Amino acid sequence: MKNIFFSLLFFVLMYSFGATASYAQCTLDWSKTYGGTSGEDIVDITEGWNGNIILLSRALLANGDINCTLKGSVDLWLICINTEGDILWQQCYGGTLQDEPAQIIKTNDYGYLISGYTFSNDGDVSFNHGGDDIWIIKIDSTGTIEWQKTFGSLAGDEPDDILQLANGKYAISCHTLGSDGDFPEHYGGVFGKDAWIIFINPNGDTDTLLHFGGSLDDIIKDLIELPNGNLMAIGNTDSHDYDLALILTYGGRDGWIFQIDSNFNTVWKRLWGGAGSDEFLSGVESNDGFLIEGSTTSNTGEFVSNHGSSDLMIVKFDTLGNLQWQKLYGGSLSDAAAWQSRIRKINENLFSMGAWTMSNDGDVGVSHGQTDFWFLSVDSTGNTLSSRASGGSDNDYLLVNKEIYGVAYQGGTTNSTDFDVVNNHGESDGWLIKIGGVNLIESSDAPKTQISIFPNPLHDTGTVQMDFDTFYKSKYLDVYDSYGRLLQSFLIGKYNNQFSMSNYSCGLYLYQLRSKTGEILGGGNFLIQ
Repeated sequence: MKNIFFSLLFFVLMYSFGATASYAQCTLDWSKTYGGTSGEDIVDITEGWNGNIILLSRALLANGDINCTLKGSVDLWLICINTEGDILWQQCYGGTLQDEPAQIIKTNDYGYLISGYTFSNDGDVSFNHGGDDIWIIKIDSTGTIEWQKTFGSLAGDEPDDILQLANGKYAISCHTLGSDGDFPEHYGGVFGKDAWIIFINPNGDTDTLLHFGGSLDDIIKDLIELPNGNLMAIGNTDSHDYDLALILTYGGRDGWIFQIDSNFNTVWKRLWGGAGSDEFLSGVESNDGFLIEGSTTSNTGEFVSNHGSSDLMIVKFDTLGNLQWQKLYGGSLSDAAAWQSRIRKINENLFSMGAWTMSNDGDVGVSHGQTDFWFLSVDSTGNTLSSRASGGSDNDYLLVNKEIYGVAYQGGTTNSTDFDVVNNHGESDGWLIKIGGVNLIESSDAPKTQISIFPNPLHDTGTVQMDFDTFYKSKYLDVYDSYGRLLQSFLIGKYNNQFSMSNYSCGLYLYQLRSKTGEILGGGNFLIQ
């Protein structure tokens, strides 16, 4: 009888406070707010070239943390912080009207590229076609503008993704309501958004313009350059004609993916969805295809496992766009990906995602308020490995999910002043959190041999420390940048265990030690300062 009582008590407590899933729960290492007395939000995050972190936000009033000259009603606010979240320097960009931020990426010339949209025609903005224009700003490592360009029409134009290609050019996906200026043709009606990809040279000059879509809304949210030079486009569409004609549709808004080759020919295209609204927001390559992340409100057929009004979604396609599997994640209320909260590939068996959630049960576990940040990691088959909801009792809306130097960060906006949120400056603040308790560097099947780099951080020359057997087997030390791109292979082994990084800038680097036969003996990461 006693056992029955305690079993019932356990069930009641779990039901009352929100059942916690059996997978690992992450920790909150620290929480920081950035802002003044008006509305701010962190829309994107990237690694700095000097080992720091760059945040992209918006600013309305120059008070609180905002200590740069504002040009107008809303400006772009760039913040450089250290890995503990302390502000090191900041810059503001804009004109006298509204200027909104969208995204920032590192560029291969040790600078950054920023996207946003602007209504201005003065200040830092050199030209406006009318209404809101796409605004691209190229800056150096200290935030100084090197060049800036606007792209637009007389109607509304906004950016969706920016990417630097292997050839040094930039690809910009965007959507527009216009049929003039930089976008001379339009498939949609007055309220139908068309998708475009703009290719520009490193100096900002236009190279190629590509137009995609149908008569309703069509948006490309993410671009991926593949090893063969093809470009993968990921987004969503309401259309069934023009570029979306003669392709299977599912009802309502569908997820939309397609590939184009280096000659801009479409290789293949695919839609996926259910009877409700289904959106693809981002994707990554897996070992035999692609994992595509999005959100869905569909709840019948393939989507019958929907937990609530909307769920987070991963769909697996093979290299030709054939469906492999899909999984939904969420609780009994609304859970969805947004803005830059994209799926990220850590290694072949570890992927991380971010979303906002209103749920307090299911896959989410325990949350705090109206809307919370949600972090989760999954393996290559979509099984959840770790999860955490973070926030306060008010609205906390996730906008970006990134791995910086092997650590998970989430950013967005908060109206809360309690639980995980401290020191709100007024109204909504930009909110940044550092997630702990999840390994974002080493694979789950990594070798057990222990090797290390000394010193770490290093300034010039590093030493590979390992046991005698590993030292005898070793042959190559492969050093990668933080994006996983191979930079250099050093000969390490019988007579030498040192290597020089004098030609490389400050930041995080990954390494693997290989044997003469190619066997991976160990790996990890090190910093250059």
